[in-house]
Amino acid sequence: MSETIDLRPTNGAALIGIFISTAMYGFTTFQMFNYYQLSWHIDSWWIKVFVFYIWSLETVHVFLLCDFVYRFAIADFGNIVAISVTHTADDVTTGITALIVLSVHLFYTRRLWILSNKSVILVGVVGLLAFAHFGLEMAVMALTFKFPDFSQFHKITAFSTYTASLALAAGDDIIIAVSLCYLLYTRRTGVRKTDTLVNRIIAYTITTGALTSVVDIACLLCFVALPNALIYLALYDIAPNLYANSLLAMLNARESLQKASEVSTATGSLFALSELRARARTAIDNDGQHRAQDGPDVVSSKIAFAYPPGTESGLVDTVLDA
Repeated sequence: MSETIDLRPTNGAALIGIFISTAMYGFTTFQMFNYYQLSWHIDSWWIKVFVFYIWSLETVHVFLLCDFVYRFAIADFGNIVAISVTHTADDVTTGITALIVLSVHLFYTRRLWILSNKSVILVGVVGLLAFAHFGLEMAVMALTFKFPDFSQFHKITAFSTYTASLALAAGDDIIIAVSLCYLLYTRRTGVRKTDTLVNRIIAYTITTGALTSVVDIACLLCFVALPNALIYLALYDIAPNLYANSLLAMLNARESLQKASEVSTATGSLFALSELRARARTAIDNDGQHRAQDGPDVVSSKIAFAYPPGTESGLVDTVLDA
């Protein structure tokens, strides 16, 4: 009786990751079409091109993953030796992943540059980590060409390079999320509805930053603790989808946040207008006579300073357009 080899913890785990990644690609495509419907007339041309660029990389990424499925289930079905080594498509997947992560990191670095009033130190640290991670990912891709066998890949050079790459990605995600939250928090104005809007953006930033960081850290731990189980590979296949979807979701969320800010500003202005008019109507001079004729001047002068430039509407525009 022939011996049965359990592939569930190895290639089976990788297949599950590919299936999840493919499903998330559908959501990426939906978000891309949603972006062009909502923000086509808002953003500059380079952001529109950037969105298509990210989607194109994700498309290539998914096609390469599907190539793995075809070889595993059709071309090399039952050939244990063939499915225990990486192929060119698998190696190139690492490079595509590196490009997606670098691109998203640099996009968030641009937001930090705007919100931090061009802090060279902060942007320099985040950018340095982003490019360092990209360089290590390129080194990992080169090592997969040199050591195609999964067991050989876990030699000391590949081990240290891959773990350092994952650690840098997680660290950069954490720094970006914490920095954005801090910069957004310092821009709170004290206006309740505006601060509520800023808090929503902070909560979203924490969620997306924590999600990508947790996946990177989980991938790192699985690679160290279970190097031959390929669970880390499943998480690694999902990571690019998370980066792409977090970016597109952030861009698409601006529409609803902008509408919320407009409602907030309009409500606040109407409240200020009604209050000032009431005060103008009840203003009484020293002789006890009503000064109704001064009402419009009082109203117009105070409304001009009800929302000074750069406080509420200016803050919202800066935060959402960053």
